Amino acid sequence: MPKKTPRLFSLFLLFLIIFPALCQAQNKPLLALPDSMEMSGLAGETLSGKFAVFNQGELSVKMKVVTKNFRQKEQGGLEFFWSDEQSVCQWLKPSAQTLDLAAGEKKDVDFTLGIPAQTEPGGYLGAILFEAASDKDVGPKNSFGVLILANILTSAESAKEINPRIIELASNKINGSFPVGLALKVGNSTNYNASLNGELTIADWRGKIITKQKLNNLFVFPQSEKTFSWKWNGKSLFGIFKAQVALASAGGSQNDLASNIFLVIAWPVIIGLAALVAAVIAAMKYRQKIYSFETKTWFNFAKPKKRIKRAYKPKLKIVKDINSGST
Repeated sequence: MPKKTPRLFSLFLLFLIIFPALCQAQNKPLLALPDSMEMSGLAGETLSGKFAVFNQGELSVKMKVVTKNFRQKEQGGLEFFWSDEQSVCQWLKPSAQTLDLAAGEKKDVDFTLGIPAQTEPGGYLGAILFEAASDKDVGPKNSFGVLILANILTSAESAKEINPRIIELASNKINGSFPVGLALKVGNSTNYNASLNGELTIADWRGKIITKQKLNNLFVFPQSEKTFSWKWNGKSLFGIFKAQVALASAGGSQNDLASNIFLVIAWPVIIGLAALVAAVIAAMKYRQKIYSFETKTWFNFAKPKKRIKRAYKPKLKIVKDINSGST
């Protein structure tokens, strides 16, 4: 029995070392790029697409490929579901029903979107998702995949009708530190999925552009509003800046522009200014002299003159003596 104890203890230690590594490898993300695609076509057409799936883990994975519809929840987030009615989940046909990926491997996934001839024009929402093939196989704990935003057009020219508009570009007017948060709110009043591309620029008070960032594939669902957020890291401790966003719809028929001016004043600067103001007030209060020729010293503070208190002298009152009749 004593001989087995070291062996069991060694196996236990090996388990403690390997098990977390396996869990960590399994929890590493599996990525699909791009994670969303906009596809437009006419009723009766068949569209084709392709995306890539990456396995960034250290273990091989086996996944099944499924198609579903999705909708946006009122409280936020997306809800995926299957529908027996004609919809994107039935129109999507991936090239494979299962996908095996070795550790560090990348594979392309082809698919088609067949639009029935009698489909009503408008925007439709679907997805190609990847799930663990079985409970025994290593795979994603949560399904992931690619969102497919399908627009069924009445004609090739109807893509120009998709004209989302910028509602506002917002940020805090005064910021005490970096990063500075920027929020772009876009509204889509059409019945189509909107895809926007554009550019975000940050300029200083002189108009010199110090930051430029491309904005690609900003999707807004039909009859909805969406807010896109970014964080900007600058280098200046103090400055007035102007953020500007220029967007164009996928059809290229509409351009929209929005800007916002904000101030960045870092806390060290605020503290320094406060100390300077306090010093000025103190100097004015105590009549600071930069240099005293009498004492030949710097920063000679003149003391305020003391008030001379006068001795209290009680007032004498004349009291009349009634009995004597004299004063």
